[in-house]
Amino acid sequence: VIAIAIHKELSIDEVTGGDLSTIYLAGANLGDADLRGANLGGANLAGAYLSNADLFNANLSGANLDGAILSGADLGGADFFGADLFGADFFNANLSGAYLGGAILPDAPMICLNGCPSSLPSGYTCEPDVDGPCPDRNRIVPE
Repeated sequence: VIAIAIHKELSIDEVTGGDLSTIYLAGANLGDADLRGANLGGANLAGAYLSNADLFNANLSGANLDGAILSGADLGGADFFGADLFGADFFNANLSGAYLGGAILPDAPMICLNGCPSSLPSGYTCEPDVDGPCPDRNRIVPE
């Protein structure tokens, strides 16, 4: 188990394929970080700044991302099974092929998404954002 208490800004330049399972990075600044394929299963990323981060094919199952900023992040193929995404900001994020089955989704619609996840929790759908601010993108809304 890796645990890091964050009291000031933290940046990680590259952890490609790294095992960061159960790490504590609540409130961390990981903007633009290269976390492709990283194992963040069970990690505490509540309130973390992950804007424009590369999390392609990352394992985020069971992670706490409540209040995290994921705007513009590449989350394609990422596994969010059982993750807490309540309060997270996914504006302009890539969710193509991501697995969100069993995840706790934000209470507000997830808008301006690049692509749709391969799986969503029961009661949600991914559809074109035709009447929203990004008509060429997608959104996730309750059915």
